[in-house]
Amino acid sequence: MTVLLIPLSFVRHLNVYQPLWPQLVAYGILLAIVAAETVLVVKQKSWPAIRWAALALALGAALLSRAFLPSGATVSAADWVFGALGWMGVILLLDRSLWYLIAFLALHEAGTVAKVLVAGPATSDVLLNLAAGSLGTIGYPLASGIAALALRQVAVTADRASQQAEETRTANAVEAEVHAHRQRRFADLYESASPLLQGLAERTIDLEAADVRHRCAVEAARMRRLFAETDTAANPLVHELTQSADVATRKGVVVDLEARGAWPDMPVPIRRALTEPIVTAMSTAVSEARITVVGTPGVVSVNVVADCAPVHTASGDSPVRVSSLNENGFTWLEVQWTTTPSPS
Repeated sequence: MTVLLIPLSFVRHLNVYQPLWPQLVAYGILLAIVAAETVLVVKQKSWPAIRWAALALALGAALLSRAFLPSGATVSAADWVFGALGWMGVILLLDRSLWYLIAFLALHEAGTVAKVLVAGPATSDVLLNLAAGSLGTIGYPLASGIAALALRQVAVTADRASQQAEETRTANAVEAEVHAHRQRRFADLYESASPLLQGLAERTIDLEAADVRHRCAVEAARMRRLFAETDTAANPLVHELTQSADVATRKGVVVDLEARGAWPDMPVPIRRALTEPIVTAMSTAVSEARITVVGTPGVVSVNVVADCAPVHTASGDSPVRVSSLNENGFTWLEVQWTTTPSPS
């Protein structure tokens, strides 16, 4: 706004500017900076690296204007650049550290003082005029910079609080979903294990029957896997497989578990689909089993070789593919998940 009102000084002091063209060039440079700032504000963008060139041009415009002022005109009403240059610093440096603006204003004031002392006359009236004028030409832009700094700090604090609130809401939503999912899992487990537990309590089932022992082993493995899903482990997949293997170990089966490679975090449904066939295999293993987890770029594969009953391999629409081969009393089982979709 200060720059836009400067033509009034031109009109009142046209007889002072001899020649006139340096003042017109200097004013044109500052007006171009204001126009560029207007465009950036409309586009909601900040100054790019060209801001430093614009600062140099603004200082050059001030030097050009004052170089052609007559003696004694500095810090007078004819010295229009005295009040305008500080606002150029505000325009170009408002989004930077306050120290940049302080340095620019100090350079502007030092140049003005040097001009008065060198070109003169450095009378008491001129020096008082310089001091009084500096309160506005330096103080107001500096106050604007301080206010902008305070507003930025408030904005940063508000943004940080908003992010923390959003993170809290997200964490609460995830926790609620996990809790609901876990409740559904407990309900499913209750439906499958409750008849078995009731039969055991009422002694209506034969513990010596092979199918009863198999059902007990499967339900025990499922319970351990469900408990493992709630644990905090560095590798949940291996952790859950270890829990399933432990069920077989308690029956006297020698289980060898090995993990190779790496894989990304996977959703619980995918992890369950990978471990469900392993649970079945471990629950029917007789004497020995080997579990190998292999993670490669794009694929996670769980392989089992055990003297267990054949495992159902139909996976339907599941993203996890199950393959099985039975030979000489041993079952080879592969459960594979492709982590990245195949290119079409």
